[in-house]
Amino acid sequence: GDPGEATVNITDDDPITVFFNQTTYTVDEPDGPAQPTLVLSNPSSTDITVQVFTTDGTATGGGMDYTSGVYTVTVPAGDTSATFNIPINDDDILEGNENFLLTINSSALPTGVTRGDPGEATVTIVDDD
Repeated sequence: GDPGEATVNITDDDPITVFFNQTTYTVDEPDGPAQPTLVLSNPSSTDITVQVFTTDGTATGGGMDYTSGVYTVTVPAGDTSATFNIPINDDDILEGNENFLLTINSSALPTGVTRGDPGEATVTIVDDD
């Protein structure tokens, strides 16, 4: 007959996209670091780890204008965003505003997570010299 109660398991199959919360970030050279934010379209029941890599524009990485490389950012389970820091070098060189590009590494995303739009963002360093 009637069991009186039943257990129902719901599998979360909502796709998750990850993207930047804006396409451009601006940081004054002496006020660094730059603080971009990654956003998930839906919260996840597990931590989501995302790799973001930098590409020089008019700014030079390697600690010259900013710290270039691959940044590993974790959005904690249940959250929908995470902000990370990119160190900016406050030099004494008169060089005008400079920029570099951030890109979410699509090939390193966890299963079930895709790169959304915007998947790239530009960081502008406002020169103070």
